[in-house]
Amino acid sequence: MRFRPLVRRKTGTSQAGETEPQSTTAPSLLALVIPNMVTVASMACGLTAMRHAMEGRFKSAVILIFLAALFDGLDGRLARRLNASSRFGAAMDNLADFLSFGIAP
Repeated sequence: MRFRPLVRRKTGTSQAGETEPQSTTAPSLLALVIPNMVTVASMACGLTAMRHAMEGRFKSAVILIFLAALFDGLDGRLARRLNASSRFGAAMDNLADFLSFGIAP
């Protein structure tokens, strides 16, 4: 599987008029995966909250929904900070939100 770089390399000019590459590079594979792992953790919390609610353990279900909310806020921030936004990540985040905040409560 091949990833396209999200940031194009730019060249700048030095004081002497020579062109030199700037240090903007594409995010590494690990940087692309970290926000998705946090989204999966949010989905796991939402699914586990549904299971706990069906078993009558409402207190732990509410705690898991709040934990899913924490992970939901964290994954977007990580994706923006690591410059690792992708269409797949956005779609998976929407699915996690639907599970954790649409079905589980």
